[in-house]
Amino acid sequence: MTHVASDRIMQLFTANDVAFRVVEHPPCRTSEESAKARAVQGHSVIGAKAIVVKMYWKGGLSDFNVLVLPGTSKILAKQLTERLTDLKDFRFASREELAFYTDGLEPGMMPPFGKQVFERLERLYIDATLLEQDQLGFNAADLSRSIVVGAKDYARVIEPMEVFPFAAPIT
Repeated sequence: MTHVASDRIMQLFTANDVAFRVVEHPPCRTSEESAKARAVQGHSVIGAKAIVVKMYWKGGLSDFNVLVLPGTSKILAKQLTERLTDLKDFRFASREELAFYTDGLEPGMMPPFGKQVFERLERLYIDATLLEQDQLGFNAADLSRSIVVGAKDYARVIEPMEVFPFAAPIT
């Protein structure tokens, strides 16, 4: 069953004259699985993975946000806290928190979008290396569906809080 977020993403792209391709594939729960499934169908593009995190800020505030980075990378906490100087700490959202903040998504389904698609999520941060690519592939809020889009077109329609380097390749 297609999640409503998948439709919102396609509507956002269509409303902004962004060309994209929908790629149907067997269910995939990880970035690696999704990249392989897209490659089998001729779409060998860098995958964008999105991680919902709870960020704890100086002064006692906290909120849920999205970190978007290459699917083959990991988050560098030090880079985040150095750039976001009011950030004290962060943690990954629990399964229940993910479902609440994304209207029912399960792990592995999160697409690289924030408020435009999920109104409960506050901010979207993107690792700068991701936008250096020609094209991106990402989960379309559905384990059996990906979207492939030009990186510049994606960057044009999303509303990131900031774009800066905060990821490193998984070794």
